[in-house]
Amino acid sequence: MMAPPRLDLPFIIYISADDVSIGSVLIQEVGGKEQVVHYLSRRLLDAETRYSEMERLCLCLYFTCTKLRHYLLNAETLVVCKADIIKYMLSAPILKGRLGKWMFALSEFDIKFRPAKAVKGQALADLITERSAPQTCFVNINTWTMYFDGSTCNDGCGVGILIVCPWGGRISVRLSPTRKANQ
Repeated sequence: MMAPPRLDLPFIIYISADDVSIGSVLIQEVGGKEQVVHYLSRRLLDAETRYSEMERLCLCLYFTCTKLRHYLLNAETLVVCKADIIKYMLSAPILKGRLGKWMFALSEFDIKFRPAKAVKGQALADLITERSAPQTCFVNINTWTMYFDGSTCNDGCGVGILIVCPWGGRISVRLSPTRKANQ
């Protein structure tokens, strides 16, 4: 069950990255229990699937913080991840390229790293990431075909339409415009 966010409590973000998708869970601890505030996931673009694990995790953190900016901007945020690579990225001085751009964008947030001790929230993030992966499914789509005779004229000769459905049925329609009196 998702709970509404409380602005007086810090947020916890569990992130996970797979070969083809990323996912995260925004959580708050209320009374010693973790309550889910928001889920996020998305499939990676073709170029993003070639990122290293470090870059995919950083992309996940960047994606989460930009999507949930309205929650995270004025709150303390703890990032929990299996890999300590996020701790390295958050403490790295200056980086070039896309990692530098992402870390610069994340500098406006109050983000701290916390190693994964409990696996409750991390299990949710991993589940979301796994379920975002494409499933191999082949669907045979049968389409309807419409043939139009192209007839048009100002006198109103009519239009012929033939619709063929996927299972072989045919619908033939002849439309004739009505003439107005005293034209």
